[in-house]
Amino acid sequence: MPMLLLTCRQLAVNLPASQPCSTFSSVDPTAKKVTRILNKDVFSQSPRFLPLLPRLYDFCFFFDVHFRPRFSAKKSLFLCKYILFPPLQYRLKSYIIGGRNRSVRFSDGFGRFFFFNVTFGRIAMENFDNLKKTPLFEKHCALGGKIVDFGGWALPVQYTSILDECKAVRERAGLFDVSHMGEVDIIGNDAYAYMQKMVTNDVTSMTPGRCRYAVMCYDNGGAVDDVLIYKFADDHYMLIVNAGNTDKDFAWLSEHAFGDVRVINNSAKWGQLALQGPLHQAVLDAAGFEGEIPQKYYTFNDKMTVAGIPCLVSRTGYTGEDGVELYCAAEDTVRLFEALLEAGKGVDMLPCGLGARDTLRFEASMPLYGHEMSADINPVECGLGFAIKFNKPDFIGKEALLKPQTRKRIGLKLIGKGIARPDADVLCNGEKVGIVTSGGPAPAVGGNYAMALVSVDADENGTWAVSVRGRVIDCEFAPMPFYKRK
Repeated sequence: MPMLLLTCRQLAVNLPASQPCSTFSSVDPTAKKVTRILNKDVFSQSPRFLPLLPRLYDFCFFFDVHFRPRFSAKKSLFLCKYILFPPLQYRLKSYIIGGRNRSVRFSDGFGRFFFFNVTFGRIAMENFDNLKKTPLFEKHCALGGKIVDFGGWALPVQYTSILDECKAVRERAGLFDVSHMGEVDIIGNDAYAYMQKMVTNDVTSMTPGRCRYAVMCYDNGGAVDDVLIYKFADDHYMLIVNAGNTDKDFAWLSEHAFGDVRVINNSAKWGQLALQGPLHQAVLDAAGFEGEIPQKYYTFNDKMTVAGIPCLVSRTGYTGEDGVELYCAAEDTVRLFEALLEAGKGVDMLPCGLGARDTLRFEASMPLYGHEMSADINPVECGLGFAIKFNKPDFIGKEALLKPQTRKRIGLKLIGKGIARPDADVLCNGEKVGIVTSGGPAPAVGGNYAMALVSVDADENGTWAVSVRGRVIDCEFAPMPFYKRK
């Protein structure tokens, strides 16, 4: 206890207060320990320490778990370096690790156990002031969201349980904050010709109110980004781009503008929510709406109101489940989010974080930029042939994409025990043929799966395996998507 008190006092004095993301229960044994400390220590006498309460709880919890032999030996042998930034590791090491447990290295002291059970944002104690925030940041914190740094954005990785959130989307409904995504408008008389040049798909047959998936490519065929195209008029398109690529994409689009084309980054003006799941319509009904909800996949209506708020509603998503995405003015995002949460109580809808979103898109075998595609992985290799129209006269990267490809994306199901993480070697008939791009559990279908980039010559009927830290795990070829809604 004296060491714990000293540690807490040092943390309070030396580290800046972080954003509290949730409160702790009075019946929690760790919370009781915190209460006893506060009653005995100087903390209880000064309001300046109030923002430190969630942090204090996490470190008491750290002690409760870390110093139990069964957790130290069996549960905490994973990868602190993937959870904490090196400067923070150093600071925590000097404060926490004493002679009591020197046999367990600090870098091994945290594990996946903590990642799934403790608020990541509070453990890491990152100063979120340096991160971009959506209009819903404070709301995520109030709901107990576990905040992480996602490409420079402070976003919730989960609220309760990733598995529970995935189940809600598959069986009922889930609500995601995707306001970090970028929105870039293409306006002008030459907008059509410009779009034909910039994306792999053909926008010729698009009519106002239609969406279309496409990829922007470099001259060598590598992906600048994958985008969703919204057509408002012949002289007005909107591109939805990945959050981490917004600045890069805007620069690329601006660099290649020609004629009567204006490229406008309107990302800050929009809030975006994804309402996904088979009962999404019931949520919209309960919230109240005016206008016609798009029923056909990849269509939208920009003349709607939901819960009295003007919205663009599109039948799109990134979960493999039926649902809609709603765009509203940034200043209306909190009000829309709250209205949908209230409306969703009737179907037991859950707010969902990044963890569930990634698991759901992985089950549906949807590519993720930076994993299945990148500047070094082109859309042909990624298996996005449906989004490439070679009958167009020209587009950036067309010549490179027409060349014979040496790699392809495949799906694998792990037979042996283990999880295939990105960059793990993929073996076919004992020979390395590629690497894993995404891997993990697929709870909707059961078992652990992987998507991989492998040689086009690899035998789909061969003996497959992945090598994880030198351990070979048997696999079998698995058709994609792993999950397909009924």
